[in-house]
Formats: sequence, C-alpha cells, structure tokens
Amino acid sequence: MDSIFSELSIGESKTAQTQIPRQRWKPPHQQFLKINADGSFIKEDNAGACGFIVRNYLGEPVLAGASNISPALDALSAETLACLFALESAQQAGISWIGPCLGLV
Repeated sequence: MDSIFSELSIGESKTAQTQIPRQRWKPPHQQFLKINADGSFIKEDNAGACGFIVRNYLGEPVLAGASNISPALDALSAETLACLFALESAQQAGISWIGPCLGLV
C-alpha cells in the first residue's frame, strides 16, 4: 500500500507543478458579435447540459441561454448540441450572419 500511495503522491505533485497557460476571452472586431458555447456530459445519467453567450466587442452580453440535454450520448454530442443550440438561438434573435472565427479574433 505504501508504494502505491507514494506513486500517487509523486504523480500528483508533478501535475500540480505543471503550469497551463490561461486562455482569456478575446473580443471580436467592432462590427461582429462572438458566440461562446459549451456542453457537459454525465455518463452515469446519460444526461448533459449546454449553454452559450453572445457578446459584442466590448464584452457586453447580447444574448445567452442554457438547456438540459437528455438523453446525451457522449461529451462530443453534448458539445455539438451546444453549438447547434447557440446558432439556432442567435438566428431566432435576429442574428442572421455568423462568420468564421479561425482564432483571429
């Protein structure tokens, strides 16, 4: 038991020391809006949730929403449904053109 605990402790300390660069929200160009969406998945319940926020170039919220997903197949389907939910909601709100991000904004 002591050797397993020692290995776990060593592995945890290495992970704790690893610095992951923090990504910050970057605003879109002034004439655009930016949509951020995310999905979650709970394997034990075959359920999930999704949400999104639309912001202007100042970072001010323009539109936001959240929904439960049931049944959810996996994490990828939850993420996909989050994107679909965000795009459909934006369209219903009159946001009719969504441009590519390509990591440039």
